Amino acid sequence: MFDNSVLKVVPFDACLGADINGINISKNLSPETVDLIEAALTEYQVLRFRGYRISDPELLAFSRYFGELDLPAPNPLGQPFHKEHPEINVVSNVIENGVPLGNLGNEK
Repeated sequence: MFDNSVLKVVPFDACLGADINGINISKNLSPETVDLIEAALTEYQVLRFRGYRISDPELLAFSRYFGELDLPAPNPLGQPFHKEHPEINVVSNVIENGVPLGNLGNEK
């Protein structure tokens, strides 16, 4: 378990994965905190940040701590799934007015 007196990494009772507790991912993170998160990701492969409600811009800012963001593939109409923030990949199988809301596909 990592601990920098605020951030806590709590491993799952499984072969991989851990919860990250004690930080606010909507705020600016110190380089030390980012390093601890990266180390936890390397060790546990899957990280879960529970109980956060963050805006799309906050999600993008948090994600950018870990590298450049790739754009997801466009929808079948050649448009990004999230027009305001094209870096965000929408996972959904819902279709409205013949247009998929996400890229998961549609079971018929």
